[in-house]
Amino acid sequence: MSTATLIDRIEHLPIGKRQIIEKMVERLSAKTDENGMEKHFTFSWEGALEDLRGQYTSVQLQKEILNQWSPIR
Repeated sequence: MSTATLIDRIEHLPIGKRQIIEKMVERLSAKTDENGMEKHFTFSWEGALEDLRGQYTSVQLQKEILNQWSPIR
């Protein structure tokens, strides 16, 4: 389908459906970079808890997270 055909079809939709399409396009655009490539998860948080390394083991941290997130304590 050509871009012109797609635009024409969108323009003939009711305003509510156009708003839905606009939100979908915004979400899809947020998932791609300026070159159209999909953005991937980054590990920018890696090492953020490094200063706690001597205080907790990974198992202790996992148990603490489970206690914080669990709805039933």
